[in-house]
Amino acid sequence: MDASSFIELLTPLFPHLFLPLGSIANVGKNISFLAASASRAAAHRAFATHENLADITAKVGSQSILASMLGTGLGITVATAIGSVSGGDASLTYSMTLGAFAACSAINLAATYASLRNVTLTTLNPGRFDYLFSRWLTEKTLLSPREFASHEYLLGAPLIDGLPDLVIGPDLDQAAESSELLRQALAFYEAKSFVVTAQVEDIKGISSGGVARAQVNLLLKADAQEADVVEGLCTAYLVRRGLQREGYRGLSLQERAAPQSVQGATTWRSVHNIVVEDGGTPAAEKAQVAAFMRGLGFNLSPVPGADAIVDEDRHGGSSGGGARESSTVRNSYPTWHVETLLLEKRYARIEN
Repeated sequence: MDASSFIELLTPLFPHLFLPLGSIANVGKNISFLAASASRAAAHRAFATHENLADITAKVGSQSILASMLGTGLGITVATAIGSVSGGDASLTYSMTLGAFAACSAINLAATYASLRNVTLTTLNPGRFDYLFSRWLTEKTLLSPREFASHEYLLGAPLIDGLPDLVIGPDLDQAAESSELLRQALAFYEAKSFVVTAQVEDIKGISSGGVARAQVNLLLKADAQEADVVEGLCTAYLVRRGLQREGYRGLSLQERAAPQSVQGATTWRSVHNIVVEDGGTPAAEKAQVAAFMRGLGFNLSPVPGADAIVDEDRHGGSSGGGARESSTVRNSYPTWHVETLLLEKRYARIEN
């Protein structure tokens, strides 16, 4: 938004480019409005802890109108002051206008960032899930949404450096090189509602020389529920961590920004991973996953070792099926909204 407004301010310097600059600025503003609307909806939901979204939206609308009126009044005052000080000098007026815009834009960006830092989002996406689960594995601590907010930075959840990429819902012909390998994977995870495959590729970066890159594919069957998505993500993370320990990695931030810097083979080679027991994880890690899921509020059947890991006083949990508690506590800040992970899935066309 600020960049678009700045482009508009440049039109007096380039009068012959008024139409292109005005068009670009208008497109940028519309994109900003759309992005702001989506972000605002997530913030409203975070504040609606007792199903009072309409009330929150109404109050935010009233505050926006008041802020807009105050901003308009401030703008008129600043414009009048600039006109009085410049004494009609067009060059000085324009310079002072740019300076006032720069100051107001900096204050706006700083205030927006500071306000968003105080918004506690309770929704999970794969990036936030990775960091949450990694903290659980290393420190046996399940961060609450409010605690997690203090770990986020400008672009979201901290990235786990070097972790191989995760692809959710790839096409079946991309999850394995042959139908035979795919059948083996399906048989391995026959009792689960998800399938995890691992692939590696030797690539050559322009600046880093030969590197070994890996990716893990997570396929979800049509009957996958919340618990299955969470268990699948946990299993995929453990496989990615195992590949990382073997020297494989995912794309770096620079490579993601400039895909042309990654050159080399375009085919993947499936590898057997450390997941070796009955379509799940080894016993110790299986207990970790079960404890983590119980910490998220899933009622699971007893898993050996899980009760010794999870802190019942803080996270609760009881034996039972795979359903999740549906009380009003789920809408409070201490609770993660795991159901948003269902938006990430693409069903695999698998006939059981």
